[in-house]
Amino acid sequence: MKAHLSRTLMKRYKRRSMTVRSGDIVKIMRGQFRGKEGKVEDVVRGRLLIDCAKMKKTDGSEIRYPIYPSNVLIVKPDMSDPKRKAEVGKDAP
Repeated sequence: MKAHLSRTLMKRYKRRSMTVRSGDIVKIMRGQFRGKEGKVEDVVRGRLLIDCAKMKKTDGSEIRYPIYPSNVLIVKPDMSDPKRKAEVGKDAP
């Protein structure tokens, strides 16, 4: 599952998209949570669970709202994973 990179990251990594992993900071571009930025907490069944996208149930508890990766923009990737660094190449800081 890939998502688009912000313009500054596109120039830095010389690529348009990157695989979304938990720990990445993303900006939601579509839907009711548009404009919010948050950290990807989990990736489940092709959807992202982001800490800023929560809904209240009728009993008062909160649930995380699943968002498709095509509707987000990666603002700050988590580069602590060696697989991520290998994917990006030697351009990684």
